[in-house]
Amino acid sequence: MKHTRATTFYVSLALAGLVALTGCGQSVTENTAQSSQSQNVSLENCGEPVDFATNPERIVALNPGQADLMARLGAGDKVIGVAPDQRQRTARVTD
Repeated sequence: MKHTRATTFYVSLALAGLVALTGCGQSVTENTAQSSQSQNVSLENCGEPVDFATNPERIVALNPGQADLMARLGAGDKVIGVAPDQRQRTARVTD
């Protein structure tokens, strides 16, 4: 099969058109009123199922980036414990 510049051009053009049309699809929006309510969450951690019946009220950040991430997500007031080397840094981020 011969590949010419024209074939490559038309295939590239078709792919670009498909990618452009993908953005025109209908998006599904969820009701955000339910997001503030407590919902059961189930996940698998290390092959073991873990169920959470309520939203977390307290967070312990064990690695350096977790406390920073929680502060940036607006959950800095829920962090009750951090690694010893992160105490001063976390105080600066949450203030």
